[in-house]
Amino acid sequence: MDFRSPLARARGLGSAHHGTIHWWRQRVTALLLLPSGLWLAVSLALLPASTAEAARAWVADPVNAVVLTAYLAAACYHGALGLQVVMEDYIGSRWLRITGILAVKGGLLLAALVSAFAILHIATGN
Repeated sequence: MDFRSPLARARGLGSAHHGTIHWWRQRVTALLLLPSGLWLAVSLALLPASTAEAARAWVADPVNAVVLTAYLAAACYHGALGLQVVMEDYIGSRWLRITGILAVKGGLLLAALVSAFAILHIATGN
């Protein structure tokens, strides 16, 4: 049964069918962030010394570098998904909403790239 008006049917107005995949992506990234965030907190708490050199040595370990990079990538993507939903729900102006979503996605992509570069730079010892 279709509850849309004839005009809405003619214009093709209705669900864009993009909400489900967006919802699933948010849940999957949240599930990835839980164990990796716990790992990060415990690993940093167990560092033998609170010095820059100890942190540098910790990041230089290949396992730590890979998991930290995955954590930061998932966190940036999860943040972009969440902020997109907030902007879609609360910004009324279409051009401002699209501009805001693009700015957030661009900023978080840049943050993920800079973070990955920094981890790689520390891990290789350059």
